[in-house]
Amino acid sequence: MRASFFGALLWIILTQIIFAQNDSLKKILISQIEFGKNTQGLNQTKVEAAMNLVARFSNKFVIIPFDIRDSVAKTLDTKHIEPTPYNLAKELSAEYIFIVRINRLANVLRVDISSYNISNNEISNGKGYALIRYFKKETNEPVLDPALLTASQRAFAEVLNEPYIFNNLEGSLRVKPAPTLVIGSINYIENDTLAKWDIFQKKQVTSYFAIETIFEIAKSSSDFVVFDNATRDSIYAYFNLYEPENYSSPNIEEIKALLNFEVEYYIAGEFFWENNTAKLKLYLCKITDQGLEIIKETVKNVEEDKLDSYKTALETATRELLNIKE
Repeated sequence: MRASFFGALLWIILTQIIFAQNDSLKKILISQIEFGKNTQGLNQTKVEAAMNLVARFSNKFVIIPFDIRDSVAKTLDTKHIEPTPYNLAKELSAEYIFIVRINRLANVLRVDISSYNISNNEISNGKGYALIRYFKKETNEPVLDPALLTASQRAFAEVLNEPYIFNNLEGSLRVKPAPTLVIGSINYIENDTLAKWDIFQKKQVTSYFAIETIFEIAKSSSDFVVFDNATRDSIYAYFNLYEPENYSSPNIEEIKALLNFEVEYYIAGEFFWENNTAKLKLYLCKITDQGLEIIKETVKNVEEDKLDSYKTALETATRELLNIKE
């Protein structure tokens, strides 16, 4: 009885201290965190820290600290009350219960949040992606923490159906839920004149240069999470597909593979000769069960048979296609 009393008293004191200044904020209980493959370097403490930041950025929510959650669970246990997520949420006056799942594919991190609304029993799900941008210089090991924060923000905004909740923030913290996008191939269409160009003759090298150039511009888009080419090729490898020829049209097996990994958009291109001019055309496509649906396209001239000229056309077309300002 004495231990039970002091346990309950400690819980009351702790919760009052934690939540005294947060009366206006909606409380979220994280009941479970699950880690998928290749997420070494992440742990529950880092996820708690990321979710605390995300909640603080929102100015609307607060995460119940894990130590408070665990203390209350022990207190309920001494009262012979099963410390289920629902019972914990009721004791702590939480409005939402979250389950957080984290997965990684090559250089992309994904966070999934499943939410249970205590007041109306509504269940909702949100997902967020982020490109892993930082690696340790000595070992080339990925630094996952920045990607964890960004992906968590996106998943948080989506699961609560508040896509613009972080619009008040600046720089890399100003994110919103965004669909995934893969950069596909540039189909080199042969022509007697164009076939003489060095860019065309070295198409294996220059087509790879093209998709890398597109990626360097596209990754700054706030409207898409752009997979790098290593991640794209990891998806193909998972389905035992050969590494794609970046100078050929996409095939149906590649598109099906991307669809199975929930990739939503695809950039395709053509390099061709028309009206005595070399041209680059880029397409923004939606990936569907039927294949690629063209959403938008743009075409630019490649003025000279030089990589600099090709690069200029690629960069300009990508910015126009994805509405990216210089």
